[in-house]
Amino acid sequence: MNMYTQQLMSLGLAKNEAQIYEALLEHGELGVSEISKRSNIHRRNVYDCLNRLLEKGFVSVIVAQKENHYKAVNPQKLTEVIEEKRTILDKIMPDLEKLWVSKPHHEEVFILKGAEGYKNYMREILKTGEDLYTIGGGGLWGDAKIKIFFNNFLKELAKKGIKTHILYDAYVKQEKKEVLDLIVGEYKFLDAKYSTGSTIDIFGDYVVTLTKGTNTEIDDSTITVIKNRKIAEAFRIWFKLMWDSS
Repeated sequence: MNMYTQQLMSLGLAKNEAQIYEALLEHGELGVSEISKRSNIHRRNVYDCLNRLLEKGFVSVIVAQKENHYKAVNPQKLTEVIEEKRTILDKIMPDLEKLWVSKPHHEEVFILKGAEGYKNYMREILKTGEDLYTIGGGGLWGDAKIKIFFNNFLKELAKKGIKTHILYDAYVKQEKKEVLDLIVGEYKFLDAKYSTGSTIDIFGDYVVTLTKGTNTEIDDSTITVIKNRKIAEAFRIWFKLMWDSS
């Protein structure tokens, strides 16, 4: 995979399209044979990808007598595509919100995964506007994959006056001390004999269990979200018991 293929794919290009576009950016005007060679894509697949890239406006064709050549358009095209999508989203968002609000969400259980899942549940913390209580904090909020989002999240916490009360897992004190400077709030440490591979967050009507996978990366985690006021209140009481005992 080329250097920027993954990022280009995240912006809406298929894998082969991304590789061809990057090859054209790097090597300039190319014929199909050279594109196939530079992108490591079979010649017959190159034609299909070029047609799609032409339709999307990412390449232009230079008609020649022997063989047509293709050229990448300015990468600013990517910015235009994102802005166009944002305009479409802004237009339909009010109606989508109405559809979502029209259905009751008083009690529910659902699963989130990875970095994007973390961002979604952190948005819910901000929406509730209520204090956050954490049992067994493991410091995954410091993961580089959500650094920019997390910095904005901290600003919103302060703006909304949301306070954090964290019972960190014991290993944070030894292995992840830098995490302690990320969040402004009160914290204590659980005894090492109570260490687990999970974290529980309680805020508003929510109880969120975050379970790490085989490694400590945020992408390898599972987030189980329970929305139920009575359950959340019970967990807050149990948190206070643990806090007073720590």
